[in-house]
Amino acid sequence: MLPTAIPYDITAAIFHELQDDRPALLNCSTVCRAFAVISQTQLFRSICLSSSKKSLLCPKLYRLLTHSSHIAPLIRHLTIWAGWRRFTEGTVLKPVSWVFTEPTLAPLLSMLSDLKSLDIDSSTFTLDWYKLPPDLQSSLLRLFQTPTLTSIDLKCMSMPGSVFAQAAQLENLHLHECVVDCSEAALSPLDDRSSDSASGTALSTTTRKPTIKSFMGVKGCGKISRTEGLTTVVDFTRLRELALRGFDIDTVKNAGNLMRECPSSLEVLRWEVSMGSVDNETNAHLSCLNLPPSLRVLEVTFSDWHPHLDHQVGNWDILAWVVHVLKNHALQHGTVPSNFEELSFKFVAMFHQAARFYDLVSLKAWEELDGLLTSSNAFGNFRRATFTLAVKFQAFSEGDMNKQWIIPLTKRLARLHARQALFLSAGSLHTGTDAEFWRGIGATPV
Repeated sequence: MLPTAIPYDITAAIFHELQDDRPALLNCSTVCRAFAVISQTQLFRSICLSSSKKSLLCPKLYRLLTHSSHIAPLIRHLTIWAGWRRFTEGTVLKPVSWVFTEPTLAPLLSMLSDLKSLDIDSSTFTLDWYKLPPDLQSSLLRLFQTPTLTSIDLKCMSMPGSVFAQAAQLENLHLHECVVDCSEAALSPLDDRSSDSASGTALSTTTRKPTIKSFMGVKGCGKISRTEGLTTVVDFTRLRELALRGFDIDTVKNAGNLMRECPSSLEVLRWEVSMGSVDNETNAHLSCLNLPPSLRVLEVTFSDWHPHLDHQVGNWDILAWVVHVLKNHALQHGTVPSNFEELSFKFVAMFHQAARFYDLVSLKAWEELDGLLTSSNAFGNFRRATFTLAVKFQAFSEGDMNKQWIIPLTKRLARLHARQALFLSAGSLHTGTDAEFWRGIGATPV
């Protein structure tokens, strides 16, 4: 009796479950030719190019693609980690990345024709586009122009805005601590500052702007993220998801600019803010922001990025803003935005910071939110509100924490939970507190 062949879709499903088990995939690739093809699809789907003390992956992969060209289309997700190191030039200590000196990087990138996502991580020092070697600029431009490229994630880079205009199919754009130059010179088809123009591979003009559906803008500690000119090179009118991190004047301005671009498409707004004081100018711009009528989910996370700076205080201005805009919308239109269905507040504290949450307990916005949530007419399609306390303390005793703010705050949230039948998550608490304590005051541990 002839052996029965396993259907391809079943084999593909099995190998999909093994996608993170590289040793198993390598073993399977040597069993038979059919297994080799499907194993290689999983093995080369995601590639991370980085430097290490022992070896550099880039020249090895370049040699492999040179001799086995069928592998290049299998690479769909590429991450380049800049891997900065320090060297001494005379008496000056300067940083350098392997991307400036590796000769096989540019030709390797030129071989990738089916890339879906590109991540460049230069989180130690800012990687300046204009200082990259000409051949590397050319290869990166070709990657941006790849018809299959839909996602770009950049960390600590300085780039001309015209580069993004080359990615015609771009849908997801994430910028972490990046500076985007959208000046007139940087947006011209022939950028004189780029050595790329001298090599004959200047930026080409595109027939339409890339349509962004998901955007993340992150401002880091001590670094500036200037992205307000992006609307000149990419189209945000169909933006569906906006994620922001930071609470400075630039971030608030960016939020306003982007929300005005997509008044009828934005569905999800996620905003993470850190502890610290806010100047009057930032608050003035914040007060002018309004929620788009298409908004469905609003998630605000309060976290502390500076666990060792004891002088910082709690910053709850954005919480008050959320309550304010919801209340104003309900007063003007009778309800909150018609599609609005989920409101989420997350409070994340790390290390010895219980005192910084103390003023949160008596915040006036809680009474306003309580009245808004319990209004019979304000919430049409609204389904739930989520309040999450994620706490990790090392310096305060459990009794001190509970007495200062955990118990009062959780009880306040529990009252909202009881009156509106909302979901309240007070879990992820690494304090040793018994889960029954949280259930006893109306919280649902996660």
